[in-house]
Amino acid sequence: MKDKVTLLQNFICTSNERFQFMKTNTPKLGKVLGKWPCVVNFDIKNKFTDKIKNLYEYSFENLVFENNIDINWCDWMIDKLEKIQTPYVIYLIEDVEIFDIFSHKMLNEILIDMKKFDVKHLLLGKVQKYMTKVEKRMVAFNADTEVRHFYFHNALSTPYRFNSFTLSAMFERQLMLDTIKIIKDSEKDKWRLNDTIWMLDKFEKIGMKRLNKQKVAVPNKVYVGVSDIHLPDEAVRSKKKKKVKTHKGRWKEN
Repeated sequence: MKDKVTLLQNFICTSNERFQFMKTNTPKLGKVLGKWPCVVNFDIKNKFTDKIKNLYEYSFENLVFENNIDINWCDWMIDKLEKIQTPYVIYLIEDVEIFDIFSHKMLNEILIDMKKFDVKHLLLGKVQKYMTKVEKRMVAFNADTEVRHFYFHNALSTPYRFNSFTLSAMFERQLMLDTIKIIKDSEKDKWRLNDTIWMLDKFEKIGMKRLNKQKVAVPNKVYVGVSDIHLPDEAVRSKKKKKVKTHKGRWKEN
């Protein structure tokens, strides 16, 4: 079976509550991915490092696990995206919950339809929050076509509330790589390149206009969602105690 998609994750875990959630959720994600590759960087050394590594080794058949804390999030992502061979990439924040409806068969069907209809981006973040009955109708009305597991349309006609270019998504690999390079090249405050909360917001603000008439998609059912845990782990990563001087001469902690 030829690999179709790679799961990329780069995250930290600093609390037992988050780890307990991951203990039940990560094996579900492993079953959805099947034998397709998973590439992970656990970006901190703490009491959870070995536990997280063991959990991923148990959950994924085709795993590359790193514990590299000497590279910022942005550069790590660029390095991996340039080396990955699959045409598509899934990026999920580690606290995105996998629902039982989501299966390897469904993932395969999604990828088949993304290729068939040349869909560049399938939103996976915020679906649960925004998929009300009214907005479902609005998405369907604006969509060019509904296929098995998503609506798709050109980026310029993306409905309100779904007009953000989310990082938690399924991407055409080259699109994700190009987007991160644009963010890196345009950011003068290089300390931000390891601030994933800022990076998430940056993706949101890029918007769909950059994609013009390329096709993007929204799920027609909720197969992933944001978990109930509200823990500021990514805020911890953005406060590493190394001070760097910004282009404006201010001192920031990186």
